[in-house]
This record gives sequence, structure tokens and C-alpha cells, in this order.
Amino acid sequence: MGVGVGVGGSVTKRAWFERLRRLERLRTTAPTRRCESTSLSFRGVLGGPPPAVWWVGLIAVLGVETTLGIACGDAPARGADAGLALDSGAPRPDAAVLPRVDGGPATDGGRGAPSLFRVTPAFGRVEGGTRVVLQGALFEEPVEVFFGSRAATDVVLLDGASMAATSPPGELGTSVAVRVLTPGGEAVREAAFRYQRTLRIDRVTPDHVFDEGGTFVRIEGAGFDEHTLALVDRKPLSGARVVDESEIVGYAPPLRPGRPQIMVVHPEAIAERSDLLVVRGRPRLTAIVPGYGPITGSTQRLAGRNLAQVESVKIDGLVSVSFEPIDEGTLEIAVPASSVEVGVHAVEVEAAGSASFLRNRFITYDPAATSLQILGVLPASLMADASGTTAPNNQVVTLVGSGFSSEVEVWIGGLRAVTATVAPHAVEAWVPGGVPVGPASVTLRASHTSTAAIVLETGLVVKPELAVLDIEPAHGPALGGTSVTLEGRGFSPGCWASIGAVPLGDIVVVSDQEMRGRTVAGAHGPADVRVTCAHESDAANGADGASGGLDGSDGAENAASVEAILADGFTFQAPFEIVRMDPTEGSIAGNTYVSVFGNGLTTPNEVRFGTQPAALISLENGSILGLRTPRKETGEVSVEATWPTAAESTTLTPAFAFYNPRLVTGGAYGGEIRGSVNVAVMTPSGDALSGMWVQLGEDGDARLARPTDEDGLATISDPSIRGPQTVTVGGTEVEFVTFSALNAQNLTVVATPFPANPPEDAPIDPCPESASPPVVRGRVFKLKSSIDPATNPELVPVVFVTYSQPSPFQSNPSDVPGSPPPLQTDQVFSEGDAYEIAVRRTGVVSVYAVFGNYNTETGEYAPLRMGLVRNVAVAAGQVVEGIDLALEIPLDQQAVVRLNGLPGQYPGPAQNAVFTYLNLGSDGVIAPGFFTWGTGRAVDGDRVELDGLPDLSAPRFVFSGGAFTRTSQGTLGRPFSLNVRSFGGDLAEGVDLGPFVGMPQDLAPKAGQILTGGAFEWAQPGLEPDLTVIRVQDTRFIGGQCCVDDNVNGICEPDEEVQGGLAFPLSFVRWSLYAPGGRTRYVMPPVVAGEVSAFERPNAYGYTLEQAVVPRFRFDEFSSTQFSPYFWESWSVTQSWFIAKEETD
Repeated sequence: MGVGVGVGGSVTKRAWFERLRRLERLRTTAPTRRCESTSLSFRGVLGGPPPAVWWVGLIAVLGVETTLGIACGDAPARGADAGLALDSGAPRPDAAVLPRVDGGPATDGGRGAPSLFRVTPAFGRVEGGTRVVLQGALFEEPVEVFFGSRAATDVVLLDGASMAATSPPGELGTSVAVRVLTPGGEAVREAAFRYQRTLRIDRVTPDHVFDEGGTFVRIEGAGFDEHTLALVDRKPLSGARVVDESEIVGYAPPLRPGRPQIMVVHPEAIAERSDLLVVRGRPRLTAIVPGYGPITGSTQRLAGRNLAQVESVKIDGLVSVSFEPIDEGTLEIAVPASSVEVGVHAVEVEAAGSASFLRNRFITYDPAATSLQILGVLPASLMADASGTTAPNNQVVTLVGSGFSSEVEVWIGGLRAVTATVAPHAVEAWVPGGVPVGPASVTLRASHTSTAAIVLETGLVVKPELAVLDIEPAHGPALGGTSVTLEGRGFSPGCWASIGAVPLGDIVVVSDQEMRGRTVAGAHGPADVRVTCAHESDAANGADGASGGLDGSDGAENAASVEAILADGFTFQAPFEIVRMDPTEGSIAGNTYVSVFGNGLTTPNEVRFGTQPAALISLENGSILGLRTPRKETGEVSVEATWPTAAESTTLTPAFAFYNPRLVTGGAYGGEIRGSVNVAVMTPSGDALSGMWVQLGEDGDARLARPTDEDGLATISDPSIRGPQTVTVGGTEVEFVTFSALNAQNLTVVATPFPANPPEDAPIDPCPESASPPVVRGRVFKLKSSIDPATNPELVPVVFVTYSQPSPFQSNPSDVPGSPPPLQTDQVFSEGDAYEIAVRRTGVVSVYAVFGNYNTETGEYAPLRMGLVRNVAVAAGQVVEGIDLALEIPLDQQAVVRLNGLPGQYPGPAQNAVFTYLNLGSDGVIAPGFFTWGTGRAVDGDRVELDGLPDLSAPRFVFSGGAFTRTSQGTLGRPFSLNVRSFGGDLAEGVDLGPFVGMPQDLAPKAGQILTGGAFEWAQPGLEPDLTVIRVQDTRFIGGQCCVDDNVNGICEPDEEVQGGLAFPLSFVRWSLYAPGGRTRYVMPPVVAGEVSAFERPNAYGYTLEQAVVPRFRFDEFSSTQFSPYFWESWSVTQSWFIAKEETD
């Protein structure tokens, strides 16, 4: 448990002094308090994953009480060391925020010479700026990286085997050695990085195209040559041609609306941009339902494509009507009363500068009219079949007018039609068979006995069937220029044709069964042959719209046009060429999607990665072949493909490298996500977790989920996975972990299994033997007191001896009650007396003594001097002799600490406090206690005066302070906000702390509310944090038994004593979320559509919310150690609770 400086826990001074040895001379009456101690006691996690990862420098508390406290001249509250006392663990490296006091290196001469195994990527731009990852062994701080003779910048040590750096500029075509320098030595990898050409995309003209494709585009940039491939959303430009090193031209393929990715691929490099081109969805109307209504107003539904982005709807091009998009293909419009006259109208929609209209498709009638009349027919055109006439009873028309009754008769083209339904203003009738192509009259009789008839001579048109049956020749070069002949039916002067997205040139309609033209451009592979016709009869009825826009211009589209398609009717051909493979590396877990770029590609017979076949071969188009890697051990392998038409296999270059993405400490690296996310999952002790689900996104899409293998690895890969992703890892009875908005290709997640009782039938094992703690012995000198016992009998000179704690955030463990000597603190009363202390951690510590006078009547202790010995190496079972302490350091220095910019928002902090530490570098820190100096001070203002600080040469202190919420019990509670500063200046100038991270406002869900959609939301005032951490906690009662293995045979015998059996509450984390700071919404998403859950529902869970300013922190490249307050500068902590409801609620 957290304690101040190894005093032994939260105890009264009386109880504490009763445990002191050789204090018979002191009174046994309990002394009174000089001032009230203030402490914050809570259960939970202050920062970082569980205790099992202390060895990598993380902080945690699971199932123990953590105390954030301050004390003034008194026995310390439990964990009174700066209020940040946590369970102790192994020492951690010095933090970047808290530099070492002596300014020395992180290691004494280094652990040994480093090794450099791999540099990736192995190539980059001559201008520099390529982010590379170096992998090897024995990496340590401080570290330098050189590319040739030039130093890399922004070097980040991820763990002892991985680091990242940014390449400096270099010379085109040169390969340079990469050199790593550490305190342990040097590692060099010759010709490890090659400087390649600059490939750049600067501009696309025009900057917008329509989704159907066919627009002539120009890509401008640098570095292009005859081996350069241009793609838009992974589709090749049709007829792409490299004009020169700065320009590529071609025709855009069909695309989805939005901002497509422009990619230029060269054997040496790939350039991508997604900000240069906008694809607009051209609206297309196909129907209006019901298509008629009264002049008093009606509601109609428009059907078609790209209707969700419609900007306006008009009738007859003049009357604007209100509309509501239902989905991409449906639009509901409201035609207001008296807005249009009785008759036949056109409906037009406009979006993205393009319009689509339906002529003769909307009819309005007067609901008061009773005379027999026909206003129009819907639809206004019919289709003939292959015979040239209508087929019987497979098309329905609606006559709109007035005066209709159940006895009406309908004749179409002189042939009797079967009436389907009759209403006063609409009659539906089946079209009879045999109506020839051309205008067809529509005749309406009131009854079969009536001689009077209403005839609409041009109300209906029968169009010939449009069909494309053949094309000759059926193949030609992708650059165009092939003269082709189309055979089919229904061709007319109003028809045009295209192959793929590009219209034919020089079109001539020879007859209704033959068209001729010339191919303009295409992309390798089969393409549809499409013929579109707008008949003269449509134009006569007002269908005067043109398709327009294929050349990039805006235009209107007449939805009355019809089209016919010969699927894959023509094959464009391009010379076979392999341009490059990307990526050229992937996880040993396999499943990496690899793109082979080129021209003239077809499906190969086989692709092998080394000796293993590809897990998947998929031909996307003639320019991209998709592969999935198999599982494989680390190392580089050749990739060979065999095509049906090739006599020999083709070796793809460069070789493919398999690597293990795991970081020993946990963390992320590898550059922005470009198709793959490689995840490693491990326990805090470093054991791989297999069977864990890795999920991308926030909607539980099973297509973006994959379980980890026996090595705890999983790769989710697809070309569409690009940019920041939400990555969640979860499994049964294991902590869920979410990283939100992460843009790093490689992520190692540390997840802790939930605590569990052993099975009932599990055998009892021997109790583990604890190693004897190190023991330090020595004597204390220069213990001279000016106190006269005769005149001041109440004052007792006393020296306390103990050792440094690992950090301001990690105290030494407490002595177990009843433990035999030596304890962690000893007392000395005379010059030259011996002391003996137990050190409850290993490594290097400082041993120190504090001398002062204790007032047995008032309970006050006045420190006067201290002695200090640094760099004492201790190991388990070791006794270190001769560590003598001379009390030569006066404790007479003063300092003023100013708290600048404290937050004060409701339910804001109401109590300010400051804590002080002496920074001893790798030895740790000396924390404030009631027998040392600089005790934590609680104040109401923003200025704190400290005294009793040690008078050392060039000391370094750590000051922490901030604002807290004062609870109803008078203790410090959450929320609170802290700032930490390492200080090595002149104390006389004072110390400034700040700025501070503000308290989250309007936190949702509110305490006790249901967590909806896994979302936490709040407003964040003031300073924007770099990091947000949310941890959802729970508690279980855990127990177990073991035996005292008296005969030391490794098993429990019936006569050996059994210990344990009681169950104790143990706190643990169910879900942790890490995200960039400054956002207003954070989601803990479902995993595999909720098949795996972290919560037991319904149930209530508490959580902590931490927001931190972290110097030199990047959320796309970090070590998990940076999730500890050890690396933070300012942070706030709050807590609340929510209810996890049933999934079906």
C-alpha cells in the first residue's frame, strides 16, 4: 500500500512511536496535532495499466486504497508523499518530465553495444522527412541516429528493440548506412536506406467530375515517366498517357461521390492525394409516383439515383416545391395548392450543377371537374419487344382526367385494353399486344354502348426495343483508335454509344440495326458496351434534355432516354508490365493485403511468398492484383507469380519482409494507416493473449474484426482502411481496450485478464517463498544537538533513517504489521550509533537520515539537518555494510510556489495544495513526510510558502500542486487538477506551477444514468489536453489457499499447514479507452456486433476520466509508458458511474 516514506502505513503518532526501538526515554502519551492532515482516499486507478507492468514504468492500483494526501508537521496520512502514493514496484526510468538531478545518462555506461536488424521503409525522398522505424536490440537513451553522415531528427525510443526517426535530406539514387549511437556503443547497417526520386501530385484539372466517369482529366505533379501508373480510387485512368515528367492525362473511371484518392505509382515511389478532386453524384430521375394529383395539392415520390444531395425541385422549370430526401434513391416532394394549372408537366431536380428531368410524367387535374376528358397518359411511352410491337398485358398505363366511371372502355392504338382499376380521375389499363412502334392513339368511351369517344392522338408513343447484340472487333488497344461496328436493334439518329465510361468517337448510325464508331480510350480488361437513345418522339413531347457532362461540363439529363448494355462486350488491351508491389512488409500473422500494380494484368495461376502460396489472389482490374499474405516467420522472402501465358514465373520486387509488430512496452508506431492495422495483444507480464477479438470502427462490423493467433497477433487489412481508426481489443474475462482516432499501422495492446478464483477442484500448491529484502547498515555521525535536556526535557533529538522512493508517483511498500526487524525506517539517538534498514525494492537507491527535535508534549517535530548517501546498489538477500551518514545538510531553505491559472469550474476544485520532492535521478526521490521538509501545504489562495528545504549544491526538486475538491469530510477529493514541474533554479525566485487542465463540464452520462451507445461526452474548457484516458472499473471477491511446504518437495502433503481461504475484494479494470485530447465525444464501441462484451448487464460501473498534457507525446507514435503520470506535465482526474443496460433494452 502507498505510504509516505516507509513509515509503515497510516497510523497515529502514538502507535507509530510505540513501534520505535530504543525510545524508552520518550513519553508514551499521545501527542497532539499541530495542524490537521488533509488526505484524499479513493479506490481506483490514478494512471496506467495494472501493477504487473510496473517494470515498464506504468502506474496502477488494483484493489488497494490509494491516498492523495498532504500533512503538515504530523504523522503522514496513508500515502502522504505528495498525495500521489501508489503501490510500489520495480524502479522505472527517469521521466522526460522529471529529469535526473545530476543530469547524467540514463544508464551507467550502457547495457552493451546495440544491434540494428532492420530499417523500414528502406527508401525515402531526397528532401528527407520520411518517417522510418528501426528495429534491433539494446536501444537506450540517450540515442542518436545517422543516415550516412547526417543526423536524423525527431528520434523516439519506443522500447529497447524499436525506435522511430525522421530521415534527413540525401542525394538521389544513393544508398546510405544507418548508424545508431547509444551509451553502450554503436550499431551500423550498411546500405540500409536508399534515396529515391520525388514523386508528387500537385493538381488535378478539372477539380470536379461526375460519378459516371468519362471526364478528360489532367494530373500535374513531378517525377512521372513511362513507368508511372495513375489511378483514381484504385481504378486506372482510361487511355492514360504520360505527357512529360510533370503531366499525365486520361479519362476518369466511374466513381463514388466524394473525394477520391488520386494515386500515382512508380517503381521507386507512391504518391497519394485525396484533397484535389471532388466527385459529384449526377442526379438521375427514373420515376414519379403516383405521377398525378389534384391542383389543390399533393405529395409525390421521386425515384432515381443521387437524390439525397438534391438542392432544388421545380415543376415546369418555374415552380419550386419543398422536398425531403428519404434515401439516396428516393425524394418526397409536396406540390402546393394552386401552384400549377391543370395539365401535363415536367419535374426537374438539380444538384451539384447538374439537372435531371422527367417530361410528361406529372399530371394535375381539377378535383371538381365531372365532364369526361383525358389530360394525359402515364407513362407517355411504351417499349416494343423484338417483334416490333407491344407484348400483351405486360405493361400498364394510367389515364388521368375526369368523369371516369366503372363502365369506361380504353382503346390503345385501335386495340381494346383491359381495364384494371377505375377512379373518378384515373384509370389503369393493361396495354394490349400488337401495338406497333410509333405514336399510338388513346381512345376513351364512357361505356360500351356510348358512341361518343375522347381521342388523344399523340398521348402515347411506342418505342422500338433497344438492344446491343454484338461488336466487331471485340478487342483493341487501351489507348483507343479501334474502328468498331455495333449490331443490335432500335438504333436511331438520337443514339450514342460508349465503351466503359468513354463515349465512342465518330459515331454513325447506319440503320436501326447498325452503328459505327471509334474507340477513344479504355483501361485494360473487359468493358461494357452501352448504347443510349433519346427518341425524336420524346423531343416532340418536350424531352429536349441532353446527357451532357461527359467532357466535364455540367448538363441536364433526360430521364426518358433508354439504354442497352452488352456486358463485357469489348476488351481493352495494354502491354504487360509490373510497376511495383505495395506494401513490401507485413506482420508475421499474415492477412496483409498486398497490391501488385501494373498494366495488362490478368489472374495468375499462382503467387508464392517464399515457399508458401498467397492466402488469396484477387484481380481488382487490369492495373491492380490483390494478394493476402500467409502466416510466416520473420524475415525477407521473394514473391513469385506465374501467369498462364508466361513461360517462367515473374519475381516481384522488392522482396517482402515479415516482421513481428509487437512492442515490449506496448505502444504504437509505423506511420499512418495505409491499408493495414497490425495488432499485438499481451498481458502486463508480456504473455501473448490468443483468441482476443480485434475490432476496427464503432459499429461492430464483423468484416473489420479478427481474432488474435497463438502469438497474440492479428492483422486487419483492406485498401479501404486508411487514416485514423478506432481500434478495440476485447475477449471473455479479459480487459477491453480501445484506442480512438489512432493513425499508426502497428499497435501493441496491454490487456489484463479479470481476476478469478481458482477452480473448486484445483489442487492446493505450496505458498510462494518471498525473497529476503536487501539490508543496509551503517552509522550516523555529526549528531550534535544544542538542546539542554535539563532546561528542555520535552525535546528529544532523534534521527530517522530510511531510503528514497522510486518516484513522486510511486512510494515504497509498507512493512507488514508484525514484521521482524529490520524495518524500512530506523531511529538513531546518539553520535556514531548504528542503524539497520530493510529496502523493499532492488536496484539503486539513496539512503538518507533526517535529524531534528521531537516535542513529546506538542507532538511537533522540527527537522534541522540531513545526511545523504547516493547510488547505493541493493539486491534481494544482500546486506550492504558501511553506508555511513553524516548530518551535514542544513534544512533551512525556503521557497514560494505560485499556482497560476487554477481551474475553478463547477463542480470545481475548492482547495489548493502543493507537494515537494528532492529529485535524486535514477535513485528516485525523497518524498515529504512529517519528519522531513517541505511538507504538503493546503491553502485557500494561489501562493504557498515552503520552508525547511535542504541546502544542497545545485539541487533539483519536483514540485507538484493544484486544485482539489474538498469533500464533506474535509478531505481532498475528485475532481482535481495537478501540474508537475522539475525545478533546478534559484529557490529565492520562487516556483511557478501551471497551466492546469480544466474540469470536464456537462459530463454525460450523468452519475447513475445509462451508458447509451458506449459514448461519453463532455465540454472541455481551457487548456486542451494531449491525452484522454477513461477506465471503467469493477470489484470481485478473490480468495485462494496454499500450504507451507515444510519438506520442500513442491507439493502439499496432508500434514502440512494450509493458509488462506478468505476472499478479499479486488478492484480491476473492465475497459480502458485511450484517445487524443480535445475531443467532445469518446466511444467504447461494440466488438463483433456485440458478440463479446466487457460488461455484465444490467450493472453499475464506476469510471475515472483523466486528461493530460504530455510533453513530446504523439498519439500516432508512443510507448504505453507515456500513459503514466510519470510522463505527464498537467492533468485532471474526475470520476463518476453509469449503468450498463441490457443489450435488448
